[in-house]
Amino acid sequence: MKIIKETEGGQNAALNPGDLERIGALARRPLGAEEVYTFSVRLCDNEIDRDFERFPAQTLEELAPLRREEPGFLGTYYNKSKNFNALPDTLVWYDIPVEDVTIDGERTVLQTDGSQAEVTGLYQLEKLQTRDKYAAFLYGNNGLTVIKSGNNKAHREGETSRVLLVKDSYGNCFAPFLTYSYDEVWVADLRNMTFKVSEVLAENQFDDVLILYNFDTFQEDRNFSRITY
Repeated sequence: MKIIKETEGGQNAALNPGDLERIGALARRPLGAEEVYTFSVRLCDNEIDRDFERFPAQTLEELAPLRREEPGFLGTYYNKSKNFNALPDTLVWYDIPVEDVTIDGERTVLQTDGSQAEVTGLYQLEKLQTRDKYAAFLYGNNGLTVIKSGNNKAHREGETSRVLLVKDSYGNCFAPFLTYSYDEVWVADLRNMTFKVSEVLAENQFDDVLILYNFDTFQEDRNFSRITY
């Protein structure tokens, strides 16, 4: 069976003034429309992929009302680079409901100023009004975050499915979506984890272990060896 996906990806796209302005802001000199070739890329759709799978339409419809946007996102490293001509992006997140979230066994999390913030869900919304907006996801990079919800589409009565997500900060925005596939999502950041991974695995039964890293971080992170402890 051969399935060919018909998409707009790779086709020449019409260049509008807004696109040209954004491209010019990142170029060494202003560029004219005759100097620029653009094409569209479809990063995600509901077509059948190479594994003969697709997002169920019902799931996409359920997620649509949960979509939220926060403008003015310059990236986590902007404070270090101070790129004067950086163009802000729009941070998109989904307000996915959960039943319970704990961080390192607590329902509060330590802040940089020494205070404690109450953990009330997946996102620390006040961080969206700061320069580091990405810190809103999972309250930043904490050791062990446990998420429980009733979202699991494959829930079996009398059973609790779990996934252990070992990640760097790239996993923070992805973890909420795992609640639709597991009853409990355990998120471990080896850089800040005070528990031994071996203890977590011995005391809890996991259906899957997922390792999610930026590739450069994965190569350079000296803390990754802690996964064997």
